[in-house]
Amino acid sequence: MDDAAIAGALEAALEQPGSPARRDGDVDAALEDAGAAVEATDAVIAGELENAFCAVRPPGHHAESDRAGGFCLINNVAVGAMHAIAQYRVQRVAVIDFDVHHANGTEEIFKGDPRVLLLNSCEPDLYPFPKPEIAAEHDNIVNTLLESGSGSLEMRRAVREQWLPRLAQFKPELVLLSA
Repeated sequence: MDDAAIAGALEAALEQPGSPARRDGDVDAALEDAGAAVEATDAVIAGELENAFCAVRPPGHHAESDRAGGFCLINNVAVGAMHAIAQYRVQRVAVIDFDVHHANGTEEIFKGDPRVLLLNSCEPDLYPFPKPEIAAEHDNIVNTLLESGSGSLEMRRAVREQWLPRLAQFKPELVLLSA
């Protein structure tokens, strides 16, 4: 699919009811952001960089497989993960999402996909409201719910008790952060 076709598909998806409001240039910016995730993934896997940081906003964690969500038009971390899987045959990608909002889009894209482990922290009472049954049904999803006002001690405890054991068990070949 060429760039024009991708942009056209994104434009069509944004016409769906419930899609986020947008301004001129948003589609171009979203495509550039997704491209940054691909280029960063390429550079890290090729060994050109030990790690990479993409300063893209928003990260895209509310964008689902077939629709934009929140202010997120494209799920950039999902693009990077799927690029690593498709292009380089990476078999285990860990996605770590830390934000006060639930990574519902990333969860929707990867639930049940054994190649991706999603470690997500969020406040339980904020939109888009995590659904406990998703994590209960899919071993590759870990939703760490932190109450409003939680601090670094609670976060560090959750990482130590929930995330690090799962990462050790999963043995990711690539770790992507979304925040």
